Amino acid sequence: MKRTPFYRRPGRTGQFSGLRERVIWMIQTRDRPVTGSEIAEKFGVTLIEFNRVAN
Repeated sequence: MKRTPFYRRPGRTGQFSGLRERVIWMIQTRDRPVTGSEIAEKFGVTLIEFNRVAN
């Protein structure tokens, strides 16, 4: 049986769980570059919170 990738294993559930995959999906569905403020607005967080998690 194939193991689930580490980043998809259930762990802490919260506002930022799976954020990397969601951001990558958002960037790929757009035909233009996306700014951090647009990403933060889309996921309902402040830009400061997003920058803390993104680094």
